Amino acid sequence: MLENGGALTAPDVADIMRRKYPDMHVEQRAVYLIMRSICFSNYSHAIVDKSVRPMTFRLVSMDSRFFKGRMAYDRMDEVSKEMVSGNRMDKEEQTRELHRFARSCFDAMVRRCRTS
Repeated sequence: MLENGGALTAPDVADIMRRKYPDMHVEQRAVYLIMRSICFSNYSHAIVDKSVRPMTFRLVSMDSRFFKGRMAYDRMDEVSKEMVSGNRMDKEEQTRELHRFARSCFDAMVRRCRTS
């Protein structure tokens, strides 16, 4: 969303993710829930247009603290909590791996923005 710079809907982001990561299973509802959690977080500055359907989200800036694992569980909805449930060690490792991936994507994007 930051790379695009414009307002995007959940279907747009899902399509971009499907093209960029063809081996990843992308569900539009999951993308919408993630976009909502990012845009309504205290660690991001976003403009959400609720007057149109589907809602459009424009992410202006984001703090890397959003990706810290210890804060993630509070932002998860019930469906996400069920998805990562399992035994405690597996759940913690899955959560850590997801946050490592998100942090690396965010850091790579920031580096690209700084060099261009």
